[in-house]
Amino acid sequence: MCKTQPVNLVEEHFIHISMCKCCKRIGLHYTNLLCSFRILEFKSFASSIIKTNFNYNAVYFPDQTNRIIISTCHQDIQFCFTEPEFYDFQHAMNEALLMLEVHIAIQEP
Repeated sequence: MCKTQPVNLVEEHFIHISMCKCCKRIGLHYTNLLCSFRILEFKSFASSIIKTNFNYNAVYFPDQTNRIIISTCHQDIQFCFTEPEFYDFQHAMNEALLMLEVHIAIQEP
């Protein structure tokens, strides 16, 4: 992302999603991890998160907690969420897609 003022799409407790006004890349900041996407990549990623069923894809971890592992755009980096974390993440992805569409619609002549 460039050094310009980002457009905030979602700003929640641990999740911040913004778009750079200059290069139009989407930045997904979750706790201490930052992933960058082109708009179409982000739409695809967010859509797949929204469609994902936690119970079907959860894995039982040694700490006796069900968690879901989500691949990112980088082969060696995955998100790992508990059920409540995943639903919060899913909600943020849905909100970001809606806000992105609104922003794009406003910017079009």
